[in-house]
Amino acid sequence: TEKLLFGHRGMNHPVLNLATDEVYLTSQNHSYAVNTASVADTDLEILMVALNDRTIEGIKHKTYPAFTVQFHP
Repeated sequence: TEKLLFGHRGMNHPVLNLATDEVYLTSQNHSYAVNTASVADTDLEILMVALNDRTIEGIKHKTYPAFTVQFHP
C-alpha cells in the first residue's frame, strides 16, 4: 500500500468496475491505496479503479472466488 496525498473521504466518489464497465457512486473513508505495480505478476487482478485519481478500489483473485473493495459497499 501507499499513502495518498489526499485521502478519499465522503460520499459520491465514482468508482469504475473494469469487468462490467459500470460506475458506482461510493462512500469512502481511507488514506491508503494498493500500489498498482505490486499487483503485476501476481494471482490478483485489478477489478475497480477510482475515476478521480485512478487508484485501485477493488481487486480479485484470478483463481479463487475472492475479491475485496476499498469503499463502503
